[in-house]
Amino acid sequence: MKIILHTAEHCPRCKVLKEKLGALNIRHEENTDTEVMVSMGIKTVPVLEISGKLMEFSEAVKWLGGAPDEHTY
Repeated sequence: MKIILHTAEHCPRCKVLKEKLGALNIRHEENTDTEVMVSMGIKTVPVLEISGKLMEFSEAVKWLGGAPDEHTY
């Protein structure tokens, strides 16, 4: 299973997903190349890509097993 976090610098929600992935010891790559994201149809970040399936923030949080701390963003 290949996991890619499409992310941007200074993005609070991106930070939440990075922290959740780290806390769960889930190996992943990070993509910050906006040209690649645009070519994939990604218009906002974060997007978590799992084996080709794209998940926006709320779906990714559910997949990772829980609601984010509301005070982190």
